[in-house]
Amino acid sequence: MKKFYELAKSTIVLIGIIPFFSFRTAAQCATPAYTSCADLPGSAIQIDPTSSFGMNSGIYYYSGGAATLSINYYNGGTLVICGGPVNINGFNPGGSVIITEGSSLTINGNVYLQNNNKIFNMGSLTVTGGMHVNSDGIINDGMLTVNGEIRFNGGGRMCMGSGSALSAGSVYNDQNNGVTVPSGNACISYSGSFGGNNPITNNPNLVICQAGGASNPGNSSAGNATLISNCTNCAAPLSLTLVSFELERVAEGINIEWITMDERNVAYYLLEHADVSGKFQQVKTVNASIKSNGENQYSFLHENKKGGLHYYRLSEVDFSGNTRIIETKVIEQAAGSDFMLFPNPVNEGRATTIVYEPGESGTAYIEFYSPVGTLIQHVSLDKHTSSYEVTLPKGQYIVRLVEDENTIRVKSLIVL
Repeated sequence: MKKFYELAKSTIVLIGIIPFFSFRTAAQCATPAYTSCADLPGSAIQIDPTSSFGMNSGIYYYSGGAATLSINYYNGGTLVICGGPVNINGFNPGGSVIITEGSSLTINGNVYLQNNNKIFNMGSLTVTGGMHVNSDGIINDGMLTVNGEIRFNGGGRMCMGSGSALSAGSVYNDQNNGVTVPSGNACISYSGSFGGNNPITNNPNLVICQAGGASNPGNSSAGNATLISNCTNCAAPLSLTLVSFELERVAEGINIEWITMDERNVAYYLLEHADVSGKFQQVKTVNASIKSNGENQYSFLHENKKGGLHYYRLSEVDFSGNTRIIETKVIEQAAGSDFMLFPNPVNEGRATTIVYEPGESGTAYIEFYSPVGTLIQHVSLDKHTSSYEVTLPKGQYIVRLVEDENTIRVKSLIVL
């Protein structure tokens, strides 16, 4: 005979491997070997905030706070910015630069990226002059500001992470698909001109924010990017019209649908759920379609069958990470199936009545087990019969309701 504790154990394992979230693996921009100063090798050299120094190949140099740096020569190496603000007067990197998350670097003057020089920006990088990119040199996962012109010459490329932004005076591109966005959405804003001899991207998830008074992109230089005219900047206030936000009970759980119009500067939507405790938790992020004209439709199935009140909150997030709650709605999910046993306790020789209240299950049954887990009796259930009778010998029993091979309720019965 089957053992109840064995069945219960297998049931728990099955429940444990059912995914609550739906994950999608997406391509990402390359990441540096180290993303914080705490992870740097012991040979790394901390820079005095006011000293002059030179950079040599194979060495990590790091600044852990506010500083104005003077670099005498560049023979390779990697400069890591942790914290800030850090200022550098004149910069011609012979190696790599890493701006860690939450850190800030300002380079006074022009920047020329050659050969294998790379800039990994996960924080904020400002270049007061112009920037010439002649290699696969920029990995931008934060905010990059170039006050002058940024030029992607032949071979010059930039990878932009989801939610990252570039703000430039002007943009010029000579590299086909010079800017890539492997996942999510990214934004380039400009206030002057936008030109070049090749399309800057083949990805519509790159938004080009054209400021009022700025010239239109010329010679198809915008490629397949999504162009928004009269746009203040990539951090402009969020703007969209919510047409509808609907919740619907379905067999698998709760289906959530929303429709928007006039999406501008929306990187993605954040969907959160809370029960009666009121504690919201993220259940899904959905990339915005970046279609500013017409309606945009979205949907997500939350596999949630728990009975009671359920609150869902929809928010929009812009390219700078600013979040605004759009709407919150509530829906009541009916409680699952249940059953009653009476009388309980019951005298030996008398029948016990099972009253079954079915939910939306397919197959269902009730099983009676002894305290050591031996199956004593099995009763098949259907939606058309609400009561059943069983007669059991004297003893204590564990009673289990199973629907679609999942344990729904467990109760006890005593026969005197």
